[in-house]
Amino acid sequence: MKHNVTAAMEDYEAKKPLLSEDGRFSLCVPSYFRRIMLIIGLHFRDIALVAGPLVFVVLLYTLDINGGESKSEDMVAVMAWMFIWWVFEAIPLAITALLPLFLLPLLRIQTASAVSKSYTSDSIFLIMGSFILANALQFRNLHKRFALYIISLFGSDPRFLLFGFCIGSGFISMWVDNVAAAAMLMPMAVAVQQKVHAGFDLQRAGLTDGLQAEADDSSVHEQESLGEDAGSKAIQKQSSMYPERHLSNVLVNMDAEDVLKIELDFSRGVAISVALSVTIGGMSTLTGNAANMVLSGIWEAEFPKEKSLSYLQWMLFTVPFAILLILTSWTLLCIFFCPPSAVKPICRSLHSLHFEDELAKLGAVTPDQIAVLVIYLVLPLQMGSKLAAFQI
Repeated sequence: MKHNVTAAMEDYEAKKPLLSEDGRFSLCVPSYFRRIMLIIGLHFRDIALVAGPLVFVVLLYTLDINGGESKSEDMVAVMAWMFIWWVFEAIPLAITALLPLFLLPLLRIQTASAVSKSYTSDSIFLIMGSFILANALQFRNLHKRFALYIISLFGSDPRFLLFGFCIGSGFISMWVDNVAAAAMLMPMAVAVQQKVHAGFDLQRAGLTDGLQAEADDSSVHEQESLGEDAGSKAIQKQSSMYPERHLSNVLVNMDAEDVLKIELDFSRGVAISVALSVTIGGMSTLTGNAANMVLSGIWEAEFPKEKSLSYLQWMLFTVPFAILLILTSWTLLCIFFCPPSAVKPICRSLHSLHFEDELAKLGAVTPDQIAVLVIYLVLPLQMGSKLAAFQI
């Protein structure tokens, strides 16, 4: 017996490199290979810091495009260096963005004056201005006030709540960069997901069954003592004061897996509604997406004799498409993430969401918020103006 135990222990030690932490067999990966991967994972930024210029030098002296008659090889080498540093964030992104400022003149691809003009173009300052305004909007909590207002307006029904997220996210991303808009609104989406999860957790934990039984017992006694009409009023009063007690009425005939699927699907739908809507709203104005502003700059550089792309012209062309895409996205979200069978259970969970109270906690609108709001209202008028001073 002792010999068998010793043999088993020796066998375990021999196979230990192939075991995971819980003792089960993992992939047959050699231990030295896993050590190498661990070292790379811990020092990947340092490796990228060295790999960027190394790849640059290798491509510079080995790559041959068009027989070396053009500067294509040099440009590819610069792009490879920037790509490595940008993706792995070997150094701050702002410093990586300055690489062309000295690499392009060094390789005689462009002059220093031509490269520096790209960093001070109208499009770049427009991008900077949009981010500055986005920070002002976030610093003064206007984004939260607006999001809470939209959600409280549409929050009684899960389908309309998705519609509120679509409309609110799309509208905010029209005036703010879509990445900044997503960063502002995603915490609100997470808050909704957490509240819905908490509502379903009450039923799964069995708390609502006990509360429902207590409510039924008290309602029966009140009905016997006060009469049928008075008892019905008492039940309605309890339902309005404690909506979570009646969650189990909706979920009692549903499997636990079905309830979990409803909860997860709706949570995914809320997150996807923000992602889709900020992308759609971002394309509808010049300031909604950095790519739009870059296109405006390229248009001016390539066609200097043509009229510039004005803010109003861009909106007249893109806003109808944006509205159509928002409605289409909302319809698809309702079909895939909030079908009719899921509406009633989610409605019961949403009773615990008191966004009106959170909106009231923000207090009255302050003069600072009014000033930021006025700037946001005036800015599109200036950008859409036909005056040369405001034309983009």
